[in-house]
This record gives sequence, C-alpha cells and structure tokens, in this order.
Amino acid sequence: MLLPTEALHMLIHELERINWDVIGVCETYWTGMHEFHVKEYKIISVGKEDCHRSGVALILMKHAQWVLVSYNPVNDVTLSARFQTATGFVSICQVYAPTPTTNATIEALNTFYDALQHELCRIPTHDYVIVLGDFNSKDGKGDQSTKGILGPYGIGERNSNGDR
Repeated sequence: MLLPTEALHMLIHELERINWDVIGVCETYWTGMHEFHVKEYKIISVGKEDCHRSGVALILMKHAQWVLVSYNPVNDVTLSARFQTATGFVSICQVYAPTPTTNATIEALNTFYDALQHELCRIPTHDYVIVLGDFNSKDGKGDQSTKGILGPYGIGERNSNGDR
C-alpha cells in the first residue's frame, strides 16, 4: 500500500539501489488518475474515484520516460503503457485481480478478465507484450495439464484464479 506519501519515498529510495527501467505497483490505494514526478521518476497511476481501494501504477526511469509513446488507464485495476524500443514496440499491462473469495464475486472476476482481454486485443499484434501484476492466484503443484508451464514444486492447492 502506497497511500502514505512516506511509503512512496521509501519505495523510491529502495529502487535506487537496483537496475530497472519500469516497475509495476499494485494496491496503491490512490484515487483517480495521476501523472506526476518524484525526483527524476515519472509515476502514472489509476485508482477508484471515490475510495482508497485497489489501484495500480507504473514507475518509469528517465530512459523509459523518453521512449513512452502512450498509456491507457483502463480502470482502477488495469493500466497499460506502450514504449518504442530499438527493436520494436513493447506494451506493458499492469494489473491487480480481485481475490477469488466471497468478497469477489464471479461477476467481478469475469469483469476483470474481460477488461484485460479487451485491452490485450487493443494492443497492436507486432508489439512485445508484458502482463505483470498481482493475479491473486495460487497455482499449486504442476500436473499433466500444466506440463511445461508449472513445475512440480508448488505449494498448496490451485484456486480459481490459478486456473485462469
């Protein structure tokens, strides 16, 4: 959760110790759509308009800011951005899926995945696509149906988001 301003500055301080260009963040709890700078970093975020829940953001280093072509705040849990690189275009979708519990109805999960699919279909077919974020999934141990995707060393049982 990045709601307190100090939490954002602490995150930026920690990120300065590693090599990165774009960082995705979930559960920012910020409201509305924002584009702002902290030090030399550009932050693009989207959240619910009326309450401090959910929210996603992308934090861009200077190099990523220069090659940012566009971004699309799809909803309070999905944000996409397109970058032009030396080898072509890269589109990044940062997401935060509802937890598959009684709090998140099947309708809410379907709405999330429908919006994500719609956004992925909107991306030009020649782009490299990166989808990152928190899918609130438990994948468990791999089996024949997930051979080549999951290994046999998972923990726990797969939940409905893990099946998607």
